[in-house]
Amino acid sequence: SGYLSDPKDLPGLAHFCEHMLFMGTETYPAENEYNKFLSEHSGYSNAYTSADHTNYHFEVSPDHLEKTLDIFSKFFICPLFDASSTDREVNAVNSEHEKNIPNDAWRLDQLEKATCDPKHDYNRFGTGNKETLETIPKSKGIDVRNELLKFHNKWYSSNIMGLAILGKESLDELEKYAVDKFKDVKNKNVSTPEWTTHPYGKDQLKTRGYVTPVKDVRSLLVTFPIPDLQEQHKSGPDNYLSHLIGHEGPGSLLSELRRRGWCNSLVGGPRSGAKGFAFFTVTVDLTLDGINHADDIVELLFQYIKLIHDQGPQEWIFLELFVQIIHEPCFNILRTKEQLGYIVVSGIRKSSGVQGLRIIVQSDKHPLFVDSRIEAFLAQMKVRNDFIDPAYDNPFYFKEV
Repeated sequence: SGYLSDPKDLPGLAHFCEHMLFMGTETYPAENEYNKFLSEHSGYSNAYTSADHTNYHFEVSPDHLEKTLDIFSKFFICPLFDASSTDREVNAVNSEHEKNIPNDAWRLDQLEKATCDPKHDYNRFGTGNKETLETIPKSKGIDVRNELLKFHNKWYSSNIMGLAILGKESLDELEKYAVDKFKDVKNKNVSTPEWTTHPYGKDQLKTRGYVTPVKDVRSLLVTFPIPDLQEQHKSGPDNYLSHLIGHEGPGSLLSELRRRGWCNSLVGGPRSGAKGFAFFTVTVDLTLDGINHADDIVELLFQYIKLIHDQGPQEWIFLELFVQIIHEPCFNILRTKEQLGYIVVSGIRKSSGVQGLRIIVQSDKHPLFVDSRIEAFLAQMKVRNDFIDPAYDNPFYFKEV
């Protein structure tokens, strides 16, 4: 579970829970014993909280994997959430937030949340800070430690968790580690949260925001609300459009914008929102002259997408994608004459919170690869332009387009 599952009156609780798990467990009560053990054995750890999941990971010297797993597993079995640690770790979360404030990417990310449907869970401040995790809860009589325990007891359930262990041991030994160390993680029979409505409904579309950046940047972002593409990862309709949006060849959108002197670069691609919804964003790095032609650029973008949609999926584009991929060293094995009629997709595949390399080879006869998937995806590309929010003290204004 991630920050979209935060209680409405405790923004940042999921992120705070992530921090607190490093601060000791009943079996290993010393603060940061996990990180201390890792640092003593050539290892490191990290974690992050996203919209719909939280990820914990580590590396350690091979001979100390089993012991590290024992310490790590207790995060999910018997965390302490010690009161004294709670007070100190609020300051760590607050410092992380303050570090993000001057970062334009973080500011835009929070702006996107602040300007979506206010009734949607995406309209949250996921990082949290001292105000949301200490000052306001105290004023309302909320016991944050008690809320941490409730959050952990509800969402840290084995039936919605994933575990991957990589080591020098045999698969049988690694499986034994997994069973022995994690068998006591409780199954609370909770359902994975899913959001069936998009945070950008009709009332949030066709708007434009003007943002004053911290750094000297000139960017135009056009964001489209799209469905969650997780179930279509094998056919990858978004890969097709991403490839053409960023294409630099003759007749491409980028080549035309460069010819007019309006942009330096252009990229487009999907972004995960949470289970149930996603975004497709086109980002244009503008020249000084390009700032004055934002409307013209958006018009050309929509003409370009319409052209792609009208022409439908093209075989030469699939071949171009294939050639790009097989030039990567790890795909030398795929360079055979018999495979030239196939589509190859590579990248990072996420399943149950676990990431790994995926390689998919599909022919045009495969039932999961259908041209209509791409056409349906292109039909999703409707207008929404970009945006800012009190959590980041970010100047902006909106108007309809």
